[in-house]
Amino acid sequence: MARRWVRSVAKGQSAQRLVTLKSLPEELAEGDPVNVVWYKWSDLRLLDHEPLARAHARPGHLVLHVHLVELSLLAGLSRVGKVPRCSGPRARFWREAVTDLSQRLQHRGQHLMVCAVDSPADFFIQLCKRFPVASVFAHCEFCDEELKTEALVRSALLSCGAKLETFWGGLTVVHRDDLGFDPADPAQMPMFKGEFNGLAKKRPIREALPIPTLSSPPSLNESECGSEAIKAAFSIGPPVPEPDSRQVCKWEGGETPA
Repeated sequence: MARRWVRSVAKGQSAQRLVTLKSLPEELAEGDPVNVVWYKWSDLRLLDHEPLARAHARPGHLVLHVHLVELSLLAGLSRVGKVPRCSGPRARFWREAVTDLSQRLQHRGQHLMVCAVDSPADFFIQLCKRFPVASVFAHCEFCDEELKTEALVRSALLSCGAKLETFWGGLTVVHRDDLGFDPADPAQMPMFKGEFNGLAKKRPIREALPIPTLSSPPSLNESECGSEAIKAAFSIGPPVPEPDSRQVCKWEGGETPA
């Protein structure tokens, strides 16, 4: 049965309780605005995650955490070389990172919706039909294919009355806004990498953002989160090889082992 965390207030103290949809007031089940945190395969963490912090800072919103396993990345071929985009070891590391994030959210009363998709834009259109989505929060993209995906998602959300809010966050050691010049302006951007690095090393580094207090999630079906959802999402990925006993370093995906 679908369940949801709701906040109740008694004698000046707030608390969260897990209730079934049948016990929710009608207006809460239907109309609460929902913010969505969209995790990419490059930011599967809670610490120093600006989209996460921004989404949970909006009062009066439920927050849904989503990771989309894009099939073009998991099982597709590269655009030019036509080689697999994801190897078996990388798929295992990716899945471990998703599993760790899901468990860390569960320990904080939240959930991670995990879905395998062909088109993120189509996924968000369907999500907006299911929930009253206000905004989707995500890190910025900067490569050609990812920028096209971001543009399609932005357009899809606008057609549903929602918006995509993107943030540079912790993508680089020095935040883009702290470089002291506009890197998007060719007249200001240094021509050579060494010159750029020399300037960047002199710039301040921001403090890591702490993990915020997490807002309540909307209700999800049990098959949409947890180990079964993760297993299903990665089911058509490349075969994962057995660990090699000769391997000196054994890499494990996830914020916890990191």
